[in-house]
Amino acid sequence: MTATDASCDHGIDVNITENTVCHGFLGWFSATLGDQVLSTGPLDEQLHWGQVFLPLDKPINVNAGDVVQFHVHRPDFGDWTWTITHNGEKQRQSSFLSEPRLPNAILKHSEHFQPTKNAKGDALLDVLSQLDGQKDAAGLIDYVIKNFPNEFRTRQSAKNFITFIAESYCD
Repeated sequence: MTATDASCDHGIDVNITENTVCHGFLGWFSATLGDQVLSTGPLDEQLHWGQVFLPLDKPINVNAGDVVQFHVHRPDFGDWTWTITHNGEKQRQSSFLSEPRLPNAILKHSEHFQPTKNAKGDALLDVLSQLDGQKDAAGLIDYVIKNFPNEFRTRQSAKNFITFIAESYCD
């Protein structure tokens, strides 16, 4: 209600409590909108926004008692940068050529990830079984809206889904 810009410029000292290797930082936000608080914190109710992983180019060894200085910066319409300083050494990273990654998205790239089908996967499997040349795209759009109302709340979202399927899996 009182924000005048969307920039971010904040630093903290992180007190290390155990000997380990630091690969980056996990970030989230909390915003007060009127009398309601929206937060993407790991202990808060999940929103359509999530946490973000800000990786380090070179992981650092840290020991209990160390202090890592962490600073994050983003102008109103610019790229994110994050800088860490530890034992006199500094690393600066940026989202210039990429975007910060959500932790769950990173896990999905691991060979050890054990995938399970979500509701949208159920919809994909169901629609693929319907591709017998008997229904047109409009019929399939109606089908997913009727059978998967929690996944496709608007006709446009259903249309986008059917278009994706048609472009990816149809002749």
